[in-house]
Amino acid sequence: MSLPAPSTLSNWIKDFKLGTGFLWNSLDVMRKNFSLNKCMTNFDLTVLSFDVVKIAETIEYIHSLDQAIGPFKQIQDSLGNLFPRLRQISGFNVHPSPVDALNRIRLLMLGKQAEFSIPNAPVKCRSKNEEI
Repeated sequence: MSLPAPSTLSNWIKDFKLGTGFLWNSLDVMRKNFSLNKCMTNFDLTVLSFDVVKIAETIEYIHSLDQAIGPFKQIQDSLGNLFPRLRQISGFNVHPSPVDALNRIRLLMLGKQAEFSIPNAPVKCRSKNEEI
């Protein structure tokens, strides 16, 4: 399957309006879906991902020039900061699978001796017994 051309993508998103902030309606939708599915027979997973989070906005003063510059937005790219450390542990320059990422985070938290706590066998999904 071929991907749409950039002009087609531009036409699709030109009327798409999305403001900054948290989409509280998404939590309502998730809450409703979980309450309707009281008997959870499958392994359900919900992931909320934040690409970039604005921490502060500052104006800086340069004494030598007697000038204020800014405002500068100070942001935190959590995934951008996490994955280079995870790649450094594995030695590969690729994004890890979810299970591999959890194992690497465990390595970061426990230190160098944590290698013994990581299972060698692949993790099986509960719903379909597929390897992750």
